[in-house]
Amino acid sequence: SDDDWHMTLPSASPEPALDRKLGGRALATRITVSGVPRALLIVECQERLCDETLRSIRSLSTQLSLAMARMDLQRDAIEQQSAARFQALIQSSSDVISIVTPDGRVRYQSPSAFQVFGFEPEAVVGTDFCNLIHPDDADRVRDDFERATNSGDYAVTECRIRHADGAWRYTEMRMTNL
Repeated sequence: SDDDWHMTLPSASPEPALDRKLGGRALATRITVSGVPRALLIVECQERLCDETLRSIRSLSTQLSLAMARMDLQRDAIEQQSAARFQALIQSSSDVISIVTPDGRVRYQSPSAFQVFGFEPEAVVGTDFCNLIHPDDADRVRDDFERATNSGDYAVTECRIRHADGAWRYTEMRMTNL
């Protein structure tokens, strides 16, 4: 088949340990998953491989391909399940959860932001989070944010955040670099 290559291996190799393992004929069969080459199965023997052995090797390569595809599907399912759980946790939390880029722009705002601050979550996405913080607190919060971002540690700080009605709400923030 197109995925098989027959070769004769040298009887002497520069590595003495390989001399005991190599030196006969080899069949290399490509293992593909969803049309993408992922591995190579190499079978070596001293004699020419008979048709039955070739069919068995091809069957083994098909089984390996199916096993790899199954592992890929399982990994994808676990990742999707984990993402769905995380999304459900955030959506049902009464705490305001924000995902902020390293430069301070809000990338995600949980739905609870509306109940707490009166802003639709989508209205805050893309803005610098310090624009929502009281001017007297902004420098300290920015410093804590940079420390958490750069160190990989977390910071807890208290500050005032502007409500949609213009009033200031006293809050405690926990910033973690995920």
